[in-house]
Amino acid sequence: MNYSKFHHIGGGGYPPAEAEERKLGYPALKSIQDLTPQPQFFIATGDNVYYDLPRLGRAQSLHEMRKKHHEQFSQPRFRELFQAVATYWLKDDHDYRWNDADPYNPFRGGTSAEDYQPSHELGISVFREQLPVTDPADPDAVTYRTHRLNKDLQIWLLEGRDYRSPNTCRTAREKPSGTEGWRRYFCCRAAWSFRALKPFW
Repeated sequence: MNYSKFHHIGGGGYPPAEAEERKLGYPALKSIQDLTPQPQFFIATGDNVYYDLPRLGRAQSLHEMRKKHHEQFSQPRFRELFQAVATYWLKDDHDYRWNDADPYNPFRGGTSAEDYQPSHELGISVFREQLPVTDPADPDAVTYRTHRLNKDLQIWLLEGRDYRSPNTCRTAREKPSGTEGWRRYFCCRAAWSFRALKPFW
C-alpha cells in the first residue's frame, strides 16, 4: 500500500494512478469489499505505510509519521472498507523504520542513527498509537497476540519487528522472534481446523 508510488511517482515501470483513482484510493480495496460473500475480516500484514519513501522527504519525526497514516487512511476506499469489514493489523519494515530494519541496527548504509531516524522506540509507539492493537492505556502490553475468529480458525500475529533478533543472524534458527514459547504453547493446544501464523521475521 505504497501511497507515494500510487499518487505521485509510480513504480515498477508503471506511472502513478489516474486522477480519478487517486481521489478514491487503491482499486484493490473496492475489489475486496465487492467480494461475494463479503469478507468477515481483513488482515493487513505490514507495509501499511512507507516511512522511507519517497527518500526525499521521508518520515523521521512523530509529526511526519502521523501524517503518513492520516493521508493513507483518509482515502475514501479505505474508509468504506473499514465501515464494513473488521480489520487486524501487523507492521513490517517500512511502517516501522525503513527497509529491512531491525531493533538493533542503528545504521543504514553507513549512515549513523543520529542522521537516520525514526528510532526503534518511535516506530513501535506510532504503530500502537495509529493502529491500537493493544490497550493504549497500557504502555507495557505485548504486541504479539492471537484471535479466535470463528469455530474453525484462529490467527497468531507475532509482531516480529518488535521482538526479532539482529539481522546479522544468518539463519531463521539463529533469528528467533522472542515469542517461541508463547506461540508453541497456544499452537500445540489449538483444537481448531485452521491455524494462520503471521510472523514477519
